[in-house]
Amino acid sequence: MIINNVSTVNTAITSGIAPIRTDLTNVNNALTTFTTNLRADLNWVNGDLNAKITAMTNNANYAQARINQVNSDVGGLRGTDNWLQAQINAISGRIAPVFWRVIQTPTGHYGAMVNTLQLCVNGDCRSV
Repeated sequence: MIINNVSTVNTAITSGIAPIRTDLTNVNNALTTFTTNLRADLNWVNGDLNAKITAMTNNANYAQARINQVNSDVGGLRGTDNWLQAQINAISGRIAPVFWRVIQTPTGHYGAMVNTLQLCVNGDCRSV
C-alpha cells in the first residue's frame, strides 16, 4: 500500500513537473530567440552607426580640406592685393598728373564759342 502510494505520488509529481518543464523550455526558447534577434539588431545598429560616423568623419575631413584651401587662397589673394597695391604706388610715383580739359574760345561770329579738347600732362596742355 505504501509502495502504491509512493508510486502514485511519484506519478503525480512527474506529471505535475512535465508541464512546468515544457513551460520552462518554451520560455528558454523564447529568450534564446529574443536574445538572437536583439544581438542581430544591435549589430545592425552598431554597423549603421559606424558607417555614419565614418561618413561624418570623411565629410568633416573633406570640409576641413576645403576650408584649408580657401584660407590658402585668401592668403594668396592678400599677397596679390599687397603686390598690386605696391605696383600701383610705384606707377603713381612715376606718372605726372594727367587730365583732359575743354577750352571754350569765341569764334568772332555773333558770340559763338568753339570747344577745344586738351590733354594736360604735368601742367603742359596741348589741343588734340
